[in-house]
Amino acid sequence: MAPRHKYEHPLHQEFRASAPRTGLAVDTPQGPGTVVGHNVPSDSVIVRLNEGGRRCACSKASVCSPRKQHDAMYGDAQAVAVSEPEE
Repeated sequence: MAPRHKYEHPLHQEFRASAPRTGLAVDTPQGPGTVVGHNVPSDSVIVRLNEGGRRCACSKASVCSPRKQHDAMYGDAQAVAVSEPEE
């Protein structure tokens, strides 16, 4: 994938190429939700959970691959962080 900008760091390019895009529905260790952001340094995605509207940061691996396949290979995924619902 070509960089958006010639100064974009390769780490950002790799993350963008493999992370679920913003707005995509995903399953997380905390339940189903929608991707609302990315955190490249921690290799995680920010997800707004369907139930309660809380946000959680989950490792990219825990939302990118099919849950059963991921859990079979790595065990149950753990959430990186969870926040209170937005008001």
